[in-house]
Amino acid sequence: MKYYFTILLLATALISCNNEPKKDNTKKAETTEVKAETVLTVDQLIAQKEKLTDKEVIFKGTVDHVCKHSGKRAFVFGSTEDIRIKIVAGGEIRGFDADLIGSDIQVKGILKELRIDEAYINQMEDNLKKDHDGEGKGEEHEDKEENLKKVDQIKQLRAEIAATEKGYKSVYHIDGLSFKKVN
Repeated sequence: MKYYFTILLLATALISCNNEPKKDNTKKAETTEVKAETVLTVDQLIAQKEKLTDKEVIFKGTVDHVCKHSGKRAFVFGSTEDIRIKIVAGGEIRGFDADLIGSDIQVKGILKELRIDEAYINQMEDNLKKDHDGEGKGEEHEDKEENLKKVDQIKQLRAEIAATEKGYKSVYHIDGLSFKKVN
């Protein structure tokens, strides 16, 4: 009986020694695992714009316009052509080709906010007056049409700002880092 009692005591001691938590020599999954990058739609990006401002984002959409003069800007829309955002070339992006129009692209960039307030509009007006007082860049008729468009734009911005409680209008764009065609 003493013999069985000693064996039982010894077995209990051995079992309890083996129950120590095992040390995990592998790094935790959260530190070694590469985070899957979430690709947003333009609609999702616009819906979350306040919390994503000044952060790197990845999104996809359809190109509907490329600046024909420099190719440094492109517009991408989401579920409708009314939901769109401007991308400014930067990072690895040297420019956008016109043949991208109608194509789906995936863009990586930083979401930026421009706040248009009364001071900004006053600066726009001052620049318009300087341009108008200076030498024309082309046909006089074209200059007058362009100036009328800018005057209307200034009036519209003032009305939009007056309608907000914030005292400014936010306009968002992407400082592009890279993009790829997805179709």
